This record gives sequence, C-alpha cells and structure tokens, in this order.
Amino acid sequence: MKAESVSIRREDLYNQVWSEPLLRPAKQYALSDVGLAKICRKMQIPLPGVGYWQKKQYGQAVRQAPLPALKDNVPAEVELKKRSQAAETESEISGPEAFERRPENKITVDQVLNSPHPYVARSEAILKKSRPDRIGLVSPRKRRCLAIRVSPENIDRALRIIDALVKAMESRGLRVSLDTQDEKATAVQVGEEILEFSLEEFVNKTERELTPAQKKANERDPWLYRTPEFDYHSTGKLFLRIKGTDRTAIRKTWKDGNGRIEECLNKFIIGLLRVAEARKAERLEQERWQREWKEQERKRIELERRRYEEEQRLQQLDREIAAWQKSQQIRAYVEAVRQRAIQKHGQIAPASKVDQWINWATRWADEFDPLIGDQPELPKGSE
Repeated sequence: MKAESVSIRREDLYNQVWSEPLLRPAKQYALSDVGLAKICRKMQIPLPGVGYWQKKQYGQAVRQAPLPALKDNVPAEVELKKRSQAAETESEISGPEAFERRPENKITVDQVLNSPHPYVARSEAILKKSRPDRIGLVSPRKRRCLAIRVSPENIDRALRIIDALVKAMESRGLRVSLDTQDEKATAVQVGEEILEFSLEEFVNKTERELTPAQKKANERDPWLYRTPEFDYHSTGKLFLRIKGTDRTAIRKTWKDGNGRIEECLNKFIIGLLRVAEARKAERLEQERWQREWKEQERKRIELERRRYEEEQRLQQLDREIAAWQKSQQIRAYVEAVRQRAIQKHGQIAPASKVDQWINWATRWADEFDPLIGDQPELPKGSE
C-alpha cells in the first residue's frame, strides 16, 4: 500500500478527531483507532467520550473538550504515514463491497427450492406445520428455525430467498447460526461481530367497523374508552431487516418496492458488512473507554490506599508519642519519689515498700515506652 509521510500539527489532529469517529481518521494514516488514540494522548489531545457521536447524531447536546495549552514536553507536530488516494481506491477495489458489486457475483434465487440448506429444510418443515398468528403470519415460535415471518401463501418464496442468502453468506465465510436468544432473529457472524436479521412480510391493518351494539353503547356513553379492533390483510410484500439498536445511519432494511428483494441480496450483504464495521468501531470505542476508566479507577484506588496508609501511620505516630510522653512522665515521677525517700530516710532499703513501688512503676514506664522492646520502623534516612 502506497503511503506518504506528512507532518500533522497538534491543532489539526485535534480538529480531525473531533470532526468524525476516531476509526475514520485512523484509517487515513494506516493506524488502528487504538494507535491513533495513543498518539493523541501523547500530544495531550482530548478525545470524545463514549456515546459522544451517538448523542450528536440524534441532536442531543454534547460538549467538545477544549484543546489544552501546549506544554514544553508536549510535541506540537507528529509525522504520520498518510494513505494516498490511489491506495484507498486499490483497497476498495479488492474489498468485499466491490466483490458484491461485480455482476458475476450476483446472488440469484431459484424458481424452485432445490437441495435446500439444512437450516432451510428444517425451517420448511416447521413453518408449514405452524398455524398463523393473530395477524395471519407463521413464525418459528421459540423453535430452532430461521427467522421467517410471512403469510402461509408466501412461505415457498421466503424459503427460496433465505436459501439463496444463507448459501451465499456461507460461501463468503459468514457463519449463520440458529443459536439466538431471540427466536425472531437469525444470527450471522461477520468478522468479529454477531449480527441478527430476519425475513418478514408487511401486513396492512384496518380498524374493524363497530357492531350495532357497540355503536349504541358509544351513543349512550361517548366518553367510554373502547380498545380498537383491527382486521389484518396480507400484502405479499417481503422485507429483509438487520436487527439491533446500533446508532448508525446505515441502511438496515430492504423491501419489495420498485423491485423485489430477490434483486437486493448482494446489497443486503453489503449492509451487513457496513453495520458490522460500525458496530466494531463502536465496540472498540467502548472497550477503549472501559480500559481508560479501569486505569483511572486503579489509580484512584491506589491513591486512596496510600492516603489511608499514611493516615494510619500518622495515627500510630500520635499513639507512640503519647505513650512515650506517658513513660517519660512516669520515670520523672519515679525519680522524684526516689529523691524524696533518700532525702527523708537517707537510703532506700531493698525490698522495702518504696523499693517495690519504684520497681513496679518503672516496669509500667517500660511497658508504655515504644522505644523499648519492638522498635517502631524508622523513617528512611533517619538511621
């Protein structure tokens, strides 16, 4: 891949990372978003937090962190390898989206279901035995089946579409699975991302006309709330949908309209690729934020631990000083008693009451004295 070295000013890089999600400018410089984030942190360039781009997309108020003043130890410019336009075009031509656009790779749907994929064969057996629900559609209903919800007369068409789609996905290395928590979705792994999709049918609904008895009841009590009743009608119009709640503006639904969805299967796979890329960028941004949060939390806990240990040492020092002062007071008092007894009696007889008291009080002075026995840990440099 061709690339040229460019010098990027700190202010320009700041404007780039705040104008679009980090993954996009990172691609321009042949970097990962994690690599570009490291460069920004080195240059003390603040980055948008988690949810910033989603909030901005939905018109919510967001705050852009200002670029702090340049410090002496912070670089004002950085040398990066910028991908040339030719390199980007070459990459796109060889990419999976370009593969889907080539006429020779068009996904075709057979007129008759022949040699169906095992998932399709299983789904056919389940759906054709299922009873329509209250709106006239059949669906898996908590059984391992492809996510198809259509009217009975459209089961065959839906099976042929999903059969062509599943086979095309697997031929492209996309793994389809029936193991989903939502029985109304089929899972497909695109790169590192698990996406869910379904094939469904639009249904028209019309409010049911009131019966004569209901009309009379309304006339008697016009404020009476009556839950509307509807009739549902099959439209025969199917749609493919990528399910989920990612906050991107990428197209996720393809439906019968000017053309039939049989002609849109390659576009649907392109949609899967784009949604997977967007969700990966969102996931990596979330993981980056979590790493940063965990590191900040680790530093906070470490700082709290050090503060606590320092407080404990200070409290211990206060206790030792108080005990030492008490031992000194006892010794001073013992000495005063000794001098008083010698002055009065000339000497202190061994085993006398005064001698016993002096020995007893001296033991307590030693007991209180923190410098006798187990010595406290001295501060560094004081030995």
